[in-house]
Amino acid sequence: RGCFSKLFSTPGALDLHDLIVPVARMAVRSVLDDLAGRHENFKFTSKKGGLIIITGRGKGSVGGQPLIQPAIQALLSDEYAGIGCVQDPANPGRLVVDVTSPPRGSSSRGTVAPAAL
Repeated sequence: RGCFSKLFSTPGALDLHDLIVPVARMAVRSVLDDLAGRHENFKFTSKKGGLIIITGRGKGSVGGQPLIQPAIQALLSDEYAGIGCVQDPANPGRLVVDVTSPPRGSSSRGTVAPAAL
């Protein structure tokens, strides 16, 4: 994975800390499109049964407001209709995306999206 190895340093997770929003969106698209193209469970699935997307809580952002998490939630809602995504109740700086169900249906990007949580 070369220069992007930090993104996958936590098993079962995609770590978007320290990324700017456009790059974070691109990383999530890449992972989800790869998953959809293979029609199989993502190999980094966490113990929680889904892909953990670590967005952080926004502590390092100007004004302390999160930027990455709302952008990723909007991306999933707008471009991956039907994919399940919830904020991790144990850590509000993380999203849990359901990638364990067999893919079904088409998203608005023309890729197959996993079933909702």
